Amino acid sequence: MLSGGLRDRNLIADRRVMSSSLFEERNCQRTKYLARRIADYIASTIVEVKPATLMKLSNRRDKVFELWDELGKALFAGSHLGYFELRRSDRGAIILFFSYRRLNELLNHKKIREFLRFLGYESALEPEDILCLFKKRYDSDSFPHEIGVLLGFPLKDVKAFMGMTSLSCTRVGMWKVYGEPESSVRLMGKYRRARAEIQRRLLMMEDPVCMIRGTV
Repeated sequence: MLSGGLRDRNLIADRRVMSSSLFEERNCQRTKYLARRIADYIASTIVEVKPATLMKLSNRRDKVFELWDELGKALFAGSHLGYFELRRSDRGAIILFFSYRRLNELLNHKKIREFLRFLGYESALEPEDILCLFKKRYDSDSFPHEIGVLLGFPLKDVKAFMGMTSLSCTRVGMWKVYGEPESSVRLMGKYRRARAEIQRRLLMMEDPVCMIRGTV
């Protein structure tokens, strides 16, 4: 028979294992909740159709900002996606989520490089340096509307919105369209279909953590 002291030690060990398992399960569920919120919003970036998506995380309703601070880094570890905080306060953060591959392709495109160089971004800057300069400008009084190119908006629409061309606004959708609308409208449709596909997969209970980590 077990002695009283040994029996007590075994009970304590069992409780510790049970407590640890419950903690891990709760953490897993919280991570999945955070991943689902992000995946639903940045869907077209997850599937690398859209190079980047800007998202605001706050504690207004469900403490998602607190979850982000606690679990966000681990959630994106080893992912094909990255993130860059453009602004942070006690109430939340504005974060640029991006596809590494698509962002690198975009920032190495000749016309995009020329556009950014015209706006004061050195042509030799690496993508991370460009994001740091975006952050600095985002924190200033003058909003960097050139961020539209990172979000996958057509260059012609971004330049016209900034007053750099004389094209007139011809359509309003996910962004303001200038000049011929067809190519921009097709691109909006592409982004919407990509998001709808991710939302369908979420409804089918596909794991949002695996979506973000690119393991499905």
